[in-house]
Amino acid sequence: MTVLGRLRSFAYSHRRVLAAAYLLLTLITGGGLWAYVAWVPDDVDLGLTIAARAWFHERTFAEPDAARAEAAAGDHATARDRLERFLADHPRIQPAQRWTHAVSRAGVQLAEAWVALGRPNRGAEALVPLLERLPTDYQLWWAQGRAFDADGDFKAAARSLRRAFELTLTHPGVLDDYLAALGELNAYAEVAAAADEWDRAQVRGAPRGLIKAGIPRRPLERDVLGAVGVPVEHARFFRHQELWALPRGEDVRIEFPAAMFEPWPWREELVVQLRIENLWDGFAVTGCEVARRDGSRETRLPEVALLHRAGSGVGAYAELFTGIPGNQVASVALRCRIPQASLSTHSQRVIRKARENLAPALAEGG
Repeated sequence: MTVLGRLRSFAYSHRRVLAAAYLLLTLITGGGLWAYVAWVPDDVDLGLTIAARAWFHERTFAEPDAARAEAAAGDHATARDRLERFLADHPRIQPAQRWTHAVSRAGVQLAEAWVALGRPNRGAEALVPLLERLPTDYQLWWAQGRAFDADGDFKAAARSLRRAFELTLTHPGVLDDYLAALGELNAYAEVAAAADEWDRAQVRGAPRGLIKAGIPRRPLERDVLGAVGVPVEHARFFRHQELWALPRGEDVRIEFPAAMFEPWPWREELVVQLRIENLWDGFAVTGCEVARRDGSRETRLPEVALLHRAGSGVGAYAELFTGIPGNQVASVALRCRIPQASLSTHSQRVIRKARENLAPALAEGG
């Protein structure tokens, strides 16, 4: 009997054992990958860790992404059915779990699908169990408020939108919808109070930042990150500093202080990263200036990797490979566009009307 024949005979006679071993190996491998992604601490700065987390995280959006494509094609009923199945398969989602963002997006899309099908009340009702589990998710409150508004229930819409506004304070889209609902109710006192909160939040809710400096990861790590579509975190960052109350504007200068580069023992190319929170949309890096230790300056703008989910309010990342050895750098300055949030013309009219109607009562009280 040939070697191949003996192997076939052995495999056939031990097929049950081999099948069980294959199944056990598959379970161990899958469980090990899941445990690695779920339990490795965030401060373990490995490219493989970030890539694995990103890959698993993006896979969670497969069904919501498919439903979004169906809705864009006008097939709202199919999108609705897909999203309902997806949410039914994840009944125990809690705020700390990785599926949270996918579940939140699916809930918002489900409400939008019901509105498109002419049943906005069903869309608002569909979000109730999700809001019980995710009461601090402003996207869900906002979607519920829009669904109530589409149904003509402006009181319920105002309640949901008020909660979304309380969770954001500096999101112009949320306040625009909230003021529109209050305007339908002629709730002038609530309109004025919301406008005052908005004005105060522009000071209290100023953007916050974190600047980092480091060197590129190993080529293999960068290839893995690129393969799974991670636009940033292609470097290992050793120095960081927090920034508070950043200004807004079209030409904001953010400086990496010289102390971050003294002493700098690494000869590899310098990579810098900027993370800004409390942004909603329109963030960009528009310029870069690097001062060398020999007194010369580089003003070209290297390729910028940007990660920012529009409307999220958090997590705008910009990463720049400077092309200059880190031990030759004295300081770095970035120029950024950090838009000033503004309300719609309709919201401004609602606020003006509310204050005009409240003026006589305030004058009497004064």
